[in-house]
Amino acid sequence: MIVFLKDWITKIAALLIIFTAAQILVPNNAFKKYINFTFGLLLTYVMISPVLTLLNKDFRPADNLFVNFYTVNKNMEKNREDSMEKTMESSMKLFETNLQKLVIDFLKEKYPSNGYEVKAKSKYLDGIITIDNITVVVLPLGVKPIEDIEISSNNSKIKKNGYENIINSISEEFNIAIQNINVIEG
Repeated sequence: MIVFLKDWITKIAALLIIFTAAQILVPNNAFKKYINFTFGLLLTYVMISPVLTLLNKDFRPADNLFVNFYTVNKNMEKNREDSMEKTMESSMKLFETNLQKLVIDFLKEKYPSNGYEVKAKSKYLDGIITIDNITVVVLPLGVKPIEDIEISSNNSKIKKNGYENIINSISEEFNIAIQNINVIEG
């Protein structure tokens, strides 16, 4: 009986310590009232569980209450990490889209005789977004004379010569390494 009483008091004390820590960590806002309500329910449950055990021998007090609390916290932490990862992925896509639009606008202004399509790839590493690769497809505007066709060759080759001015302009304007810029004639 004394061991049971000691365990009961220990559970109440531990719950009060966790409750106090949560009160300190949570800022004063509408969320605080939900924490107060939840901990109030838990405290009520822990306090009346011995009475319920005496009244009903089949009643099992939640000895694993703190294990469940720990599991809930772990799940919340995992959900937060998943949410952060999804947010980072959407931020990366938004960054790539904005970069593509900026490069297209820059090229249309600087070299208006062609049309352009741009595909940007970036990566997130150690809190820094780096541009992995930019591919620019140069689309001639208007009618272009028909060229001789070679069946065995690849029609869209990555070119460096002939487009050095575009590559250098993009590199200087957006501070991107030249080796990360590809220009394709489309």
